[in-house]
Amino acid sequence: TVSLWALFNTGVMDEIAGDAGSSSELAGKLDLDEHILSYLLDYLDGVHVLKRDAEGRYALDKLGEALLREPRGVFDLACGYAPVLAELTGLLKGEKVFGRDVTREREFVARGEGTLGRQLPFPVLADVVKRGAFRVVLDLRCGHLEFPFVLCRTVPHVRCHGIDASQDTVAHARKRLAESTFKDRITVEHGDFFRIDTFLERWTDVDVMTAYDTFHEHLSDGGGKIEGFLRHCHEKFPDVAVVVAEFCRPPSGRLRMRPG
Repeated sequence: TVSLWALFNTGVMDEIAGDAGSSSELAGKLDLDEHILSYLLDYLDGVHVLKRDAEGRYALDKLGEALLREPRGVFDLACGYAPVLAELTGLLKGEKVFGRDVTREREFVARGEGTLGRQLPFPVLADVVKRGAFRVVLDLRCGHLEFPFVLCRTVPHVRCHGIDASQDTVAHARKRLAESTFKDRITVEHGDFFRIDTFLERWTDVDVMTAYDTFHEHLSDGGGKIEGFLRHCHEKFPDVAVVVAEFCRPPSGRLRMRPG
């Protein structure tokens, strides 16, 4: 998996998908260390992700072709959680705490969630917004603005505000926004959605909040924090709807039936 992350993130897999190449050709084209690259390519040849011909050129094997057909967001998300997986022993023993000592790579998480969201959750959420005739959306964890972009493309006249707790993510989102055609319909700010009053008291025209893949990481305490947030929103902002899309944890029986 780590080998695949490296080759996806450096463009090697995309190059090989376009045309077979030797380790020296690929390293030269992508400005990579040929010595290290050759070891990675040989390993992936050995596990049938790639296939090497008699001239030392690498192409996709059947397994590699299948992996390339998967949404790229799957690999971005896996890369985003690599720091967590690397520290599982410390987390398990209570020596480290997620969020304090161990964090995700937010750049990859935002990229992966945006890519996967375009497949199903974003069109469904956009349809809910459209059918509800909502006009102003507050996205509680906007990432790289993939969902606000989908909304603006598919729902006429809707406007969006987006917030995200990661300053790096917000900086990237602002750069994307500046290069888009939606500058007049979307705003993005750094902020914590648990401090929702700060935003709804300023953006008084918001009539719906959206949360995609946002709440699950706050459920380790049993859900009290999210329940409190939703209760507060209902009591203080009763006219603002909340639309949630989450990937649910499947029952163990289902995992045993379909472990992939």
